[in-house]
Amino acid sequence: MPNSPVTFKPDHFCIIVDDLVAATRNFEALGFIVTQGSNTGGDSANALVIFQDGVYIELVRLDKPGFRKFLLGLTHPTGLMKLMFRGDKTFIRRFLRYWTVAPRGHWADWCLAAKPLDDAIAQARERGLDLAPLPYTHHRYRADGACVKWRMGGGVDPSLPFLIEDVEGYAERAPIRLGARHPNGAGRLAGVVLGSNDPPAALERLERLTGAESADGVLLVGGVPVRIEHDPAFPMPLPKELILNTDDPDADEQRLDPALTGGALITLKRAGAE
Repeated sequence: MPNSPVTFKPDHFCIIVDDLVAATRNFEALGFIVTQGSNTGGDSANALVIFQDGVYIELVRLDKPGFRKFLLGLTHPTGLMKLMFRGDKTFIRRFLRYWTVAPRGHWADWCLAAKPLDDAIAQARERGLDLAPLPYTHHRYRADGACVKWRMGGGVDPSLPFLIEDVEGYAERAPIRLGARHPNGAGRLAGVVLGSNDPPAALERLERLTGAESADGVLLVGGVPVRIEHDPAFPMPLPKELILNTDDPDADEQRLDPALTGGALITLKRAGAE
């Protein structure tokens, strides 16, 4: 097993939407600054809610014609061969299998930044997790035209977060300055609540992914507490609620209107409050 120390931290949380403009307006109505994201030439578009710690919420719209083109490219013999040789075929199936049928609005997926990514994957595989052995490299162009590039890795299903690492020398995926202060006071990620119909098994898999040990049912990932609630509505562990620190004392313990998030739960908590 590689001996390089690997660091993990929450990176972003995904919501798939049908109408990106409407979703943007709803999050703005909740007091967030929403930044136009990027596109990949027509097959998808996104918008970002960026926080001071670099964590962000990603609103993703998948355009059906472009996504069909993507599927056809993968099913072409040469396309599949490239995926097999690159080692990322299994990981790509995660998005083909799940993102196309994921419920709109609710949290659909989540991501941890892992550095170095290759060592994170190798060590998790040594601990018995079925992850694709090689990362998948992807790029986008930001709204300002700057190119961002990153590498992703993970398993075929979203029962674990996927992993990401930025490629040095390219633009930032989510410039922190764009989320310096939201009107609702939200500043940093304070906690993550996952839902699962089997919390002990879900927690054990997260421990194997990160190599960390939980205490009292809570796993610290980059200093952020992650806990898992039993919920039979979650056949696989997925984000259920994000807790965000706010500097607005009147917003302490305020759960934002889920009608404006499509059902994704977000709670504000006053910074420093117990």
